[in-house]
Amino acid sequence: MKVQYCSDLHLEFAQNEKFLADNPIQAVGDILVLAGDIIYWEPENFKHRFFDYVSDHFKAVYYIPGNHEFYSGKEVQILDRPVFEPLRENVFLVNNKVVNIEGFDFFFTLFWSHIPVNEELIIERRINDFYKIRHKGKKLRSPDFNRLHEESLNFLTQESKRSTADKKVVVTHHIPSQLCNPDQFRNSQINPAFVSEHYDFIADSDIDYWIYGHHHINMPETEINGTKLVTNQ
Repeated sequence: MKVQYCSDLHLEFAQNEKFLADNPIQAVGDILVLAGDIIYWEPENFKHRFFDYVSDHFKAVYYIPGNHEFYSGKEVQILDRPVFEPLRENVFLVNNKVVNIEGFDFFFTLFWSHIPVNEELIIERRINDFYKIRHKGKKLRSPDFNRLHEESLNFLTQESKRSTADKKVVVTHHIPSQLCNPDQFRNSQINPAFVSEHYDFIADSDIDYWIYGHHHINMPETEINGTKLVTNQ
């Protein structure tokens, strides 16, 4: 089985939509993993021809939402429960779910990030998530962000320990370690909105691969105690 992966296509922008129509994804894998920020979470958007294309060219497609999926009004509390929504017969929107494929366990979760209390104010002022995303009828706040992150981390902790699969693959939108962050971002004041440091969690796990996205930089493969961290965005 070959797994192909990408993220951050941002089809809500016309220039990206046109580029992908002119330069469609070349299928070299059996399974396609989409690690978030593909298109706004709206029923009409899920009719987009992109999903027809990937359905026709891959055996199965698994798609986790990113933060931008919620920029058009879909309230983020939908993630308070696991998500497994078929968009086509073989295309699935997933979050906080484990899917076993040919002996591999895939752990799908958006992951968010953890924002320290002393950095909440500047991040809420500068990051669009806190203007665009709604939670129970109100603007998203840092405590909501952190709760969602903790839920994702608890999901990964519990399910990865429970798994007896031969191989374990984690798929998140947000970034799990500063080792996956480009140098130009590491000292940014808004860095906590993108990445949380989980080096120890990864090093102590038996996760084989971790696919991530979010910062729009194709970083080289990174390894933490046998776990390969990879991205394609």
